[in-house]
Amino acid sequence: MLEYLVILLLSASTIVFLILFIRKDRAHRNLLKKNLQQQQFFSVLMDDIVYEQHTKDDNEQKILVELQRQMEQEKVYLDKNLTIASLAAKMGTNRTILSKVINKSTRHNFPSLINYYRVQEAVRMLKEEQNNQYTLEYISDKCGYANRQVFHASFKQGVGMTPNRFKKFITNTQMQSKELHSQKLNEKKE
Repeated sequence: MLEYLVILLLSASTIVFLILFIRKDRAHRNLLKKNLQQQQFFSVLMDDIVYEQHTKDDNEQKILVELQRQMEQEKVYLDKNLTIASLAAKMGTNRTILSKVINKSTRHNFPSLINYYRVQEAVRMLKEEQNNQYTLEYISDKCGYANRQVFHASFKQGVGMTPNRFKKFITNTQMQSKELHSQKLNEKKE
């Protein structure tokens, strides 16, 4: 009689375990699917700045080309003290002409153009696994923000979520991706 009771108890616990395992597996797969969809969303979230040449003025075209070079190669936006006047001086023009070129050619004003590049840099840093150890304050600082509140507001406006939430999302996605990869490797070995 005792043997039947033990067998019945083991059978019941095995069934409960299997039900819980199946539920967890389904939830895990749904979460991975949702995260992959969100990851695709983030990859197209912030479109590149388009530098449109709306002028036939050679000087303005040269300024536009130099502006793009300063942003994409020199990464001047990482300088916390960057102003339109300091950038104009670096480019050999004045702030009025530079402002006009930025407004006409990028459909942004100077502060929003700088914030765009800074947020892109923050997103890039947060996506890189080796940066997981850094605080948001450190990343904010490295992206050229002198003020954490401005970083937070700019990031939320550009990405659609707070930097902290984005960092958690990316970290979870990286962990789940590793788990999925190791599961696939284990399945291949079997």
